[in-house]
Amino acid sequence: MSPRQKEPLTYEHALLGFLAKTPMHAYALHHTIMQSPLGTVWRVKQSALYAMLTRLASEGLIDAGAEDVTARGKRLLSLTSAGRTAFATWCVTPVPQPRDMRMEFLAKLFFLEQFPAPMRQQLIQMQQQRAQQWQEPLDPHMSAYAQTVRQFRNGQITAIQTWLTTLDAEM
Repeated sequence: MSPRQKEPLTYEHALLGFLAKTPMHAYALHHTIMQSPLGTVWRVKQSALYAMLTRLASEGLIDAGAEDVTARGKRLLSLTSAGRTAFATWCVTPVPQPRDMRMEFLAKLFFLEQFPAPMRQQLIQMQQQRAQQWQEPLDPHMSAYAQTVRQFRNGQITAIQTWLTTLDAEM
């Protein structure tokens, strides 16, 4: 039996974005997320947040500094240089699947407001290219149900492409 492979970091990168602005404690980070515009598309439970922070620390992307005696022993979280690099790279990399548009891509757009406008436009254009690869032709040998599912999926992808085109034009 092979050892279980780690899932790639995805939503954890959004946590890096908040910590890129300023170091903070985990509780303050959770509150900041939930009060931000990103909180309208991404709900994270505190227990899940702590698990993600543990993983980010084990990957060397954040530093859980010494206990802050003024904050009752809470640890101040900050980005490492590797964390800053990972966050910047994540921000400008298109999402791989249509299902990642709703949360991960919108999170990238949220954080790209901190960067120069051309970086945001570049991500949108690269995402448009990636979305073109998602369309799948109908196969006459497929069952009627499989064709219906493919038509539905292609319709969603077309909607994503239309939205990306509009977003690009607005830039």
